[in-house]
Parts: sequence; structure tokens; C-alpha cells
Amino acid sequence: MLFKLLSHENLGKGLRLLYKKGMKKSVFISLFFYAFGAISAFAEGSWIEEIIDPDTGLRTGKIQLNGETYDIKPGTKLNGADLRGVDLSESILIAADLSEVNLEGVNLRGAILSRAALQRTILKSTDLTGTNLTGTNMAEANLIGADLTRSNLIVAELSAANLEGAKLNGANLEGANFEEANLEGANLEGADMSAATLSGANMERTRTVGVKGSPLELPKGYLMVKNNIVGPKVDLSGSDLVNSDLRGLNLRGADLSGANLVDADLTEADFEGSNLEGAELVGADLSGINLSGARLTIANLSATNLSGSSFIGADLERTRMVEITGDPLELPRGYLIVKNHVIGPKVNLIEADLSGADLKGADLSGAVLEGADLSGAELNDADLSGVRFNGANLKEANFEGADISGADYTDSLMQRPRTVGVTGVPLQLPQGYSVIKGNIIGPELNLTGADLIGADLIDADLSGADLSGADLGGAELISADFEGADLSSANLNKAYLNGANLKGAKLVEANLEGASLIVANLEGANLEGAILNGADLIGADLIGADLGAAELRWADFEGADLSEASLISANLREARFEGAKLKGTNLENADLSGAILSGAKLERADLNKALLRRANFFGAVLRDANLSGSDLSGAILIDAKLEGADLSSTIWNTPDSRIVELEAIIAEKNALISDLEEGSTSDGIQDSRNGPVVINAQNGSITITFNIEESEDLKFWQETGESVTKTIKLKDGKKFYRFALEK
Repeated sequence: MLFKLLSHENLGKGLRLLYKKGMKKSVFISLFFYAFGAISAFAEGSWIEEIIDPDTGLRTGKIQLNGETYDIKPGTKLNGADLRGVDLSESILIAADLSEVNLEGVNLRGAILSRAALQRTILKSTDLTGTNLTGTNMAEANLIGADLTRSNLIVAELSAANLEGAKLNGANLEGANFEEANLEGANLEGADMSAATLSGANMERTRTVGVKGSPLELPKGYLMVKNNIVGPKVDLSGSDLVNSDLRGLNLRGADLSGANLVDADLTEADFEGSNLEGAELVGADLSGINLSGARLTIANLSATNLSGSSFIGADLERTRMVEITGDPLELPRGYLIVKNHVIGPKVNLIEADLSGADLKGADLSGAVLEGADLSGAELNDADLSGVRFNGANLKEANFEGADISGADYTDSLMQRPRTVGVTGVPLQLPQGYSVIKGNIIGPELNLTGADLIGADLIDADLSGADLSGADLGGAELISADFEGADLSSANLNKAYLNGANLKGAKLVEANLEGASLIVANLEGANLEGAILNGADLIGADLIGADLGAAELRWADFEGADLSEASLISANLREARFEGAKLKGTNLENADLSGAILSGAKLERADLNKALLRRANFFGAVLRDANLSGSDLSGAILIDAKLEGADLSSTIWNTPDSRIVELEAIIAEKNALISDLEEGSTSDGIQDSRNGPVVINAQNGSITITFNIEESEDLKFWQETGESVTKTIKLKDGKKFYRFALEK
């Protein structure tokens, strides 16, 4: 093992180790002198003679430094010497005179210097870890940056010593005198301060947490609180001051970062310029406290009493100040109290209840609102740049005009918040949301009155959104999802909605004039009073839709499905319905003048009192349709299927209008035609409008007898009592019939 200790710095330690492990004293000493003799020529600043104390294992002897030899032993006099670079660890220097010696950077770890004279000695950056300095005189010594961890300084004299940045944590300072000493930045954590004197000492930035015992004297304005020396500018970071009484204390400039001050009484205390970063002050009484210029970054002041407190110039970045009581005397500019929360830039409002809060124009830039309840809150024109809304409840909140630059909306609840007229680009929005033309676009948003003229919203998800009164004129809305959306009174003039999903959407009085809705899904949509003049609805799904009183002139419904839809009183003049499905559709009082319904399926359709002038029903299916009271003047019914249709009180405008009506009656009885053509007779067929209708088949003709009461103005009719008889010739094998008027 010995031969592995190649350097002279480690040689002495190695030899001491061998001695401690049991080597015989004579062998040890011989080996010691042999080894050191061999390297003495190369060992500047090294031991040239070392004697190990058999009882302690510590050393005495001689060292050589820069050609000078120094005795290292109890009582030695080395005052004024320059011993920099010497390893004096575990040496015995009891009662030695080391006054004014330069020991800067020297290793004195574990040495015994009890009762030594070290006044005005330079011990800057010296390692004194575990050193015995009992009763040592270190008055006016330079101990800047010295390491005195776990050292023994019982009754040591350190008056006027410079201990700036020195480490005294865990040291025994019982009865030590630090009067007028400079302890700036020194660490006294865990030190035993029993009966120590610190009057007049500089305690700026001194770490004074967890000290043991009670000092005899402290600088003016300092006191012991729960094993901590408390006062201005001290380092109390991480200290435990739970439930402490700190009323009226001067803690200006103190470092209380990370300190636990839960439920502490800080009434009228002065914390001006102090550092409370990350401190816990939950439930503390801060009434009348001075926190001007204090750093409260990440501090938690929840449930505190802030009556009459002053926060002028305080740093409240990510500070949590929710559920407070009392009104502060002064808050930093831009901060205010809302719902017992301090509101302002960069504050911590995680999970805060701000539902319904009035935050109009508030500066919340950089604030943390994760998981907060902002439902119904007024945030219009607020500065929300950089705000973290992650997981927040934004139901029905108002963001109109707000600056959302860099805001994070990840996982936030976006149920009907108002998001029109925002500025800036957010950092993150929930999936499916985006900013278009200064509006947050997405499902279930409140976009009433939004300006989206010409906007590109192809494939956009706006399901459940409120777009009432919005201007979407000319917008690209192809395949967009508007299911359940409210577009009442919205302007969709010439908008492109091909393939859009408007199922269940509310489009009451919306302007869709000239809009393209090819194959759009409008099932169950409410289009009451909507304007769709010239709209293209080819192949659209309008099943169950409500188009009551809608303006649909020139609209194209070719191939559209309007089954069970309501078009009551709708204006459908000259609209196109070729091949459209209108089964069970309600067209009561609708205006279909000039409409093209060729091939349309109108089974069970309600056309009661409908205006059907010049309408083209060529080949249309009107089985079981209600045409009562409708105006069919000039209508084309060629090849129309009218079986079961109600034609009572219909209006016809031809001189032979009654014959036309009879044609419809025969079509209504289409199921009997084959029997009639075979020569059979059917009696007692009831016509609800004209009373008994007698139909006889003879020689290829049908004689129809009907009540003359409604046929008074008919010309060239033969009157027989109270009835008129006419012969109607059949065109064999056809579904339509040629009626000949004969005298």
C-alpha cells in the first residue's frame, strides 16, 4: 500500500493510516523518516519531519516552505509567516502563535488550534472543517469564504473578524464572541449559538435557520423565533416559521424564499424588499404588512388577511392570492381584487373560482389559470397574452376584443364562450379550434355577429356554435359541420355550403340568397322565414326541416329530400323540384306558382290552399295528397298520379274546368279503371265534395252524374232535372284520359 502513495501530499496521510491500523511504533517511525528523507529534496511546502501522536493520530513536526523550515507543534510561534500552500490538516497547534500568519487556502481540516492566537490572521478560503478552535483568539481575522463546518469554536474570540461567506453550519459556537464581526453571507445553519454574542455583527444575508440554543446578545432588531435568528437581510430561506409570531418585526431585505409561514402572524411587519419566492403563507395574517418591492414569485398567499397591506412594486409573478380577506391598502399597478382574488399579470390562479367575474380590460398577461372556473366571466378587451388556460372552464365566458397572443387553451372547456374580435395568435387551442379573421372558430362557441365574410371554413367544425347575426357572406363552408348550430339572422348570401352538415341547425330568418347547398344535410333544420331565393339545394337532405314562410323563389331542389318538411306559406314561385321527395311535406298556403315539380314524389303532401298556378306536375306522384282549396289554374297535371288525392274546392281556370276536375276524380279512383274498362259497373262511389258520383261503363264510355249545384256556369251541358250527364271517352290502355265535351 505504501508504494501506491506516490505524491508527497498523500504520503503523510498514508503513513498515518498504516499506523492507525496497527503497525509497530519503531517500524513506523523508521519507515516514516526513510520515506520523507527520500523525497525531501522535491517537497517544497511539505513536511520534512512528521511525528504522529500515538493517542490521537494527529501530527507534529517540521515543514519546509520556500527554503524555510517551520516547527509545527503546540505553542510554536509562527506569527507573520506565509504558510500558503501547506497541508496542516490534523496537525497539533495548541496555543500556537499564528497571529498575522497568512494561511490563505491552507488545509487545516481536523487540526487542533485550541487557545491559539490567530488575531488578524489571514484564513481566507481556508479549510477548517472539524477543526478544534476552542478558546482561540481570532479577533479581526480574515475568514472570508473559510470553511468552518462542524468546527469547535466554544468561547472563541471572533470580534471584528471578517467571516463573509464563511461556512459555520453545524459548528459549535457556544459562548463565542462575534461582536462587530462581519457575517455577511455566512452560513450558521444548525450551529450551536448558546450564549454567543453577536451585538453589532453584520448579519446581511447570513443564513440563520435551525440554530441551536439562545445567543446571549443579538444585533439590534434581531431575535430568536423557533430556532431561527430573525431580522433584516438575514437568510431564512426554507425556514420553518409555521404559526410564528412575527408581529411588527423588521425583516427588510430578508431572504425567506421557500419559507413556511403558514398561519403566521405578520401583522404590521416590514418585509420591504424581502425575498419570499416560493414561500408558503397560507392563512397568515398580513394585515398592515409592508411588502413594498418584495419578491413574491411563486409564493402562496391563499386565504391570507391583507387588510391595509402594501404591495407597491412587489413582484407577484405566479403568486397565488386566492380566497383572501380584507382590502389591501395598495397593490402594484395593474392589479385588483376580484371575487376575493388578487388579479393581475402573471399571478397564479390555478383552480380559482372566477365564475361570473367582471374582468373587462384586466391585465392578466402571463397569468396561470389552469383548471380555473371562468364560466360566465367577462374577459372582453382583457390582456390575456401568455395566459395558461389549460383545463380551465370557459363556459359562456366573454373573450370579445381580448388579446390572446401566446395563450394556451389546451384541454380547456370551450362551451359557448364568446370568441369574436380577438387579437393575436394563441400558443395552443383545443383540437378542432383555430383563429380565423380575428375569431376563435370551433364547436359550441358564441360567435354572434362575427365578421366572417369570405372566410375559408372548409371542413370547419362549428357544431353547436352560436352564429346568429354573423356575416358569412361568400364564405367557403364546403363540408363544414354546423350540426345544431344557431345561424338565426346570419348572412350566408352566396356562401358555399356544398356537403355541409346543417342537421338540426337554426337558420330562422337567415339570408341564404344565392347560396350553394348542393347535397347539404339540413335534416330537421329550422329555416322559418329564411331567404333562399336562387339557392342551389340540389340533392340536399331537408327531411323534417321547417321552411315555413321562407323565401325560396327560383330555388333548385332537384333530387332533394323534403319528406315531412314544413313549407307552410313558403314562397316557392318558380322553384325547381324535379325528382324531389316531398312525401308528407306540408305545403299549406305555399306559393308554388310556376314551380317545376315534374317527377316529384308528393305522396300525402299537404297542399291545402296552396297557390299552384302554372305549376308543372308532369309525372308527379300526388297519391293521397291534400289539394283541397288549392289553385291549380293553368297547372300541368299530365301523367300526374292523383289516386286518393283530395281535390275538393280546387280552383281551375279553363272553360271546361269541371271536366278537368272529373279527370282528377277518375284518377283518384285509379284502382277501379281496369274494372271499368272491362264493362263492370260501380255504384255508390262517394265524392266528398259533390255528393254521390255514379260511374257506369258502357261501350267504352263512362257516364258520370254529379250535383249540378256547383256547375251552374258550365256551357253546353245538358240539364236533366237537378243533374248533368256527360260522356267521357276513354283512351284505351292509358293512365291518362281524353275528355270530350258533348251536348
